[in-house]
Amino acid sequence: MDLGIRGRVAVVCGASAGMGKATARSLALEGARVAVCARNEATLEAAAREIRSAAAGGEVLAFAADVTREASLDALVREVSERLGLTLREQRAILNRARARLRERLARHLTPGADR
Repeated sequence: MDLGIRGRVAVVCGASAGMGKATARSLALEGARVAVCARNEATLEAAAREIRSAAAGGEVLAFAADVTREASLDALVREVSERLGLTLREQRAILNRARARLRERLARHLTPGADR
């Protein structure tokens, strides 16, 4: 199936296990550039390696973050923006339970109307 997301950036929180990991894997298999985050860095890194392997070396970056903490969420947004070139348009691809908070941070971090 082609979802038309090849090269798009997606951020998936809670991606070290369960639905988050399955979502990140599916997005990577479709060619999305995937930023995965979770609180446990060791578990997250293992999940990222597994997703990369399944997606034949697809771009999967792991970010240890607790999205319930403002500073951690801000740091996640900054890093994803800098390392993957996240734009305002790509906010639509963000999948996580903290979506509203993450979108708010993205809106604050990125210059409105600027497509990098």
